[in-house]
Amino acid sequence: MMNNMKCFGYYIVKPLLKPQWCDLKASYILSVSEDGLSEKFPDLEKCFWINYPISYRIEYQKYLNLNDNEFNDFCDLVANLFYNNMMTTDVRF
Repeated sequence: MMNNMKCFGYYIVKPLLKPQWCDLKASYILSVSEDGLSEKFPDLEKCFWINYPISYRIEYQKYLNLNDNEFNDFCDLVANLFYNNMMTTDVRF
């Protein structure tokens, strides 16, 4: 069965506390769901899309613990990956 699987890309995600309603025997989960159960990187709303408040970028920079130059380089890298079709809008590489 595993031989039939194909890789369509990769995500970078942060482990999140497992919701109480989830029956898995684990404290944390890794997910790429779109329903609030995942934290994927990079967050395009905060480092790429231009129609969001600048405060989103400032908060994200602090969250990532990057100085101004590092954050600008990070945003440039994200834009480069996106424009060269190496990353999708759902941040899949």
